Amino acid sequence: MTVSTHVLQPVQLQRLLELGGITVGPGSPFNAVPPARAIGEGAPGFQWLVQRRLLRPADGGWRVNRILQGVLAAAAQPEEVLAVRITGDRGQGFAVCRRKRLWTECTVGPLGVVKLAYPLDRSMVILALTAALSSDRPDASPAGFRFRGAAPDAFVLSRILEAHRADAGGITPPELATDIAGTVDSPGRALPFAVVSGIDALRPLVESADAVNVAVARLMAAGHVRRVDGRLLPSQAAAAVLSAPPSAGFAVTRTVVAAGIARSLSMQVMRAGERNLVFRHSGTGADAVFDWSEVTKPQLRSLVAGMLLPDGELREVTRPARSA
Repeated sequence: MTVSTHVLQPVQLQRLLELGGITVGPGSPFNAVPPARAIGEGAPGFQWLVQRRLLRPADGGWRVNRILQGVLAAAAQPEEVLAVRITGDRGQGFAVCRRKRLWTECTVGPLGVVKLAYPLDRSMVILALTAALSSDRPDASPAGFRFRGAAPDAFVLSRILEAHRADAGGITPPELATDIAGTVDSPGRALPFAVVSGIDALRPLVESADAVNVAVARLMAAGHVRRVDGRLLPSQAAAAVLSAPPSAGFAVTRTVVAAGIARSLSMQVMRAGERNLVFRHSGTGADAVFDWSEVTKPQLRSLVAGMLLPDGELREVTRPARSA
C-alpha cells in the first residue's frame, strides 16, 4: 500500500477546509489547531498546495483534490479516533481518524502543524503500537503480578513501591501514613489517581492513619504487600515487575463519535526492564477500579487488538483456524 503524506501549516489547512466546505466536528484532532486566517493565493504556501496537486483550478477558482477532500472530511468529522502517545528516547505521538472505511493519520504538532498520511488501515496502527515495545530478547519469566482494586488501595501500593525504589529496606506504617498525608503539600503524587477517581476517594487516606492501615491490610490479604521486621515491602511479584523504571511505552485512547457525542476508552502500556505492563482503569469516582498487570508480547498484541478492533473484526482475528 502506497501512503501519501502531507504536512500542512494552520493557514494552509484553513484554506483547504474553506474551499472544501468542511466544518470541524466533535472528536476531531483539528480542534487542537489554533485559529488561523486562510492563506492567500499569492503566498508561497498556496503555490505549494497547487504544486502538490492538493488544489486544482476549477471554474475560475480552486477546488480541493477529490481524494484529499475525503481525507479532510474523515479527520474533521470522524466516526472513530485512535490517539496514541509513545514515550521513550524518541517520544512521539500520532492520531488516526476513521470515517466509514477511510483511515487517515491526522497528527497535530505543538505549533498547530498538521501531518496527514493516507490511506491507512487498523492493522497498521496495531503494528505501530506493538513495535513501540518490541524487543529481540525473549520475555522474562512471568512474575505473576496482577493488581485490581479501588483508588485508595492503588495509591497506597504506589507509595509502598516508591519507598521500595528509594530504599529496598521498606517503610514502616507510621512513615507510610506521614508520606501519604504529605500529598496535601505535594498533590502531584496523587494526581493520576485523583484524575480518575476524584480527590474525595483519597481524602480519608490523607486525613487518617487508620484508613491507610485498612488499605494496607487489604493489600496484604491480596498478597501485594508483605511485612518484614515491622516494615512494609511490596510482594516479590510486584517488586519484580514494578521496581525497574519504565524505559518505553505508549498510551492509546479510542474515541467513538456517535450522534455528536464522543466516548473514550484508554489503556497505558509500559516496558520496565524486559517486562511489559498494562495499566487500565474503568468507572469513575468511588466506583473507579484500577487494573495493573504484567503481560507477555502475545498477550499485549491481543489486548491492543481487543481495544482497537470492533467486535466483528475481533471475532475474525481470534477465530481458531479451521483444519484442512
